[in-house]
Amino acid sequence: MNAAVVPTLAQLALGIAAFCCLALAMERHARQAGVHVKPRRQKVLRWAGWALLAIALFLAVSSTGWGFGLVSLFGVLSVAMLVVIALITYRSRWLVPASVVCVISGSGLLAFCV
Repeated sequence: MNAAVVPTLAQLALGIAAFCCLALAMERHARQAGVHVKPRRQKVLRWAGWALLAIALFLAVSSTGWGFGLVSLFGVLSVAMLVVIALITYRSRWLVPASVVCVISGSGLLAFCV
């Protein structure tokens, strides 16, 4: 596998996990996913989502620099957001398992990048 592909896949997995966490922090989307989220857990999910986005930003900038890293990150995050929107729209019950899988795979790929 190409060395530039691994950070991009890690950014994609972390982006999907981040947007899943941010979506689950909203009461409406959590209800669609069949999950009851208490206010304290909403705050934790919101912080986790932003932390995952910050890790993806760090990975993008450290792997390709500020110029190309930000551009590629925004492209990858656009794809990640489309995946999460499709999940919420068509298979909302898959939101929690997709988030768990993406956190595990993103952190596994992150280990290869750092």
